[in-house]
Parts: sequence; structure tokens; C-alpha cells
Amino acid sequence: MSHTIKSGDFGIQAKVNNTIRVLNPFTENKGINLSCNFKKI
Repeated sequence: MSHTIKSGDFGIQAKVNNTIRVLNPFTENKGINLSCNFKKI
């Protein structure tokens, strides 16, 4: 099953991860999990 990743997806993922880090450093691990789930979509 092929999945095409656009450059825009990385931008959105980066913004989400940065927002999570700013809101609460302790949620960084959760941010990684969200990124993994995001890639599976």
C-alpha cells in the first residue's frame, strides 16, 4: 500500500509538534505518537 507524503504534510506536522512542545513539554512523547498515527492515515 503506497502512501504519498506531500511537503505540506511535513509543515503541518511540524506546526503541531511545535505547538505541543510550547503548550506542555511533558506532552512531547504524546506528540511523537500523534505523528505516527498521522502518518498511518
